[in-house]
Order: sequence, then structure tokens, then C-alpha cells
Amino acid sequence: MTKPNRLQIILVGLIASVSLAAVAYLLSRAPGWQRSSDLSIEGYAVTINDAHGSWLMAGINTSDDYMPLSGVNVSVFEESDLDCVAPLAQTQTDVSGFYSLKFNAKSEMKANVEVIIVIEKQGFDNIREKINCGRFSRYRLNTAMLAAKKNGA
Repeated sequence: MTKPNRLQIILVGLIASVSLAAVAYLLSRAPGWQRSSDLSIEGYAVTINDAHGSWLMAGINTSDDYMPLSGVNVSVFEESDLDCVAPLAQTQTDVSGFYSLKFNAKSEMKANVEVIIVIEKQGFDNIREKINCGRFSRYRLNTAMLAAKKNGA
């Protein structure tokens, strides 16, 4: 067996570097491998008859009893913005009650970033909750159950 020459060693090193860069690029574009500063949250806003309070459920929950709510305002704020003054992103639900938000959080790279989500519609109890969002968050996909306000409330 012959000993590799310097050119062969350099060529193998170059191929390995290019291959590693290509894998890193492909992983950075794969779903769930985004930088933590590039985040998304999506879900549905629904209601049911005689709901007792409003709450946010992890995951997309469905039932024949759920009625979609259109025109629900959904906003996301930095964790430090306790007064919810400057939203990172905001949108409204469509006729099926669906919404999708993409935003950039000003935080260091980590798997989950805490944000405040505010979900509100006139005539319904609002939701204002601190949640984790990111590739491992259980609230990345969610269902907001909104209760109609009781008379006199």
C-alpha cells in the first residue's frame, strides 16, 4: 500500500469540509432546525357552548362540539414586555379559526424561548399566557378555547 501524497491529503480534507458544510446547510433548512430567533406559532381559536373560562391547550384539539372563531386577535410579545406594548407579531384568525405567526425573538440561541401570547375577541374572555415556543415547544401548535363573557361581566 502506498502512502498518500500531500495533494491527496489536501483533496480529502477539502471534500470533507465541503460535505460538512453541505450537511449543515441542509439541516439549517429542515423543519424543526430553525434558529431559536426564527420562531413560529400556529393554531385554532374555538369556543363551545357553556365554556367555563378561556384557556390555551397544547396541540391541535378537535371536537364536533368546537365552533371556530374568526376575527380573533392573536399577538406575541417578548417575555420582558409585561405590559404587552410592542408585539413581535400579530394576526387575526381566518373563517376556520386558524392563525399562523412567524416572528423573530431577541434572545440567545436555545431550544425554547419564552414569550407572552395574547388572544382576544370582543365578547369573550381573553387569554394572556407566558409560553415556551421553539422547535421543542408543546405550544408551537395550539388550540385556544375562548369562553363567551357572561351577562354583566
